[in-house]
Formats: sequence, structure tokens, C-alpha cells
Amino acid sequence: PIVCIGWSSGALTLANLQTMISRDESNVHQGSVTKIKFNQTGQRMVSVDGDGNIAIWKDLNCLSVYEKGCALTCLSNAELIIERPNRPTKHMSLFFVGGQQGHVFYTDESRCEELCKLNGSILS
Repeated sequence: PIVCIGWSSGALTLANLQTMISRDESNVHQGSVTKIKFNQTGQRMVSVDGDGNIAIWKDLNCLSVYEKGCALTCLSNAELIIERPNRPTKHMSLFFVGGQQGHVFYTDESRCEELCKLNGSILS
């Protein structure tokens, strides 16, 4: 299992409890880390900050960072299973991010897009 601590400086401390490897990451977030969420398997993680950056992680490595320019305050996860005839079942981890200006984004391993903008802040 992997654990992660986000700091007000924007730094993250990540640790793999099985291998006992840990590291500090200070180049991903500049603003205070506001939320961290793992998917159900614990192999994917998203971290967000008060400056509007969304970081996608696999194990201890940052895959990508998306700059959204608004304070991000809410983060949730959904597991999607797609079953199609004559094709392998596809498992996806989707993360949903909300912010103080009403923006709602979704992200997976390869993209981060705005779903909608609400009239009000998203606090939790």
C-alpha cells in the first residue's frame, strides 16, 4: 500500500509501505495541497491544490499535471467497468474534482476535462 501526505507548502511525502521506499516531491504543487484521493486498488492517486493544479499519480510517480487556475476543494473517485460483447472488460478509475468557482472536472490517466460550471462554490 502507498500512503501520501500533502503539505501547505505544496510538497508531498509519498511512501510505499510494502517496499519501504519513500520520497518527497516538491515540484508538482506550488500551492497548498487541499485533497488527495486513491482509487480502490490504491495504485492510482490524484492530488489537488489551492492554485488549481491537478496531479495524476501511479504508484510513487507523477504521470501528469493539469493547471486549471481555480482553487480546488473537492475530490472523489468512481470505478467504471465497461463490458462489451466480444471484447475484453475494461476497468477505469475516474476522479472528479470541484472548485471554489463552481468548476467540475473529471480526469483519468490520460486527460483532464471540465464537465460543467455550477453557480456557486463546491466545498465538499
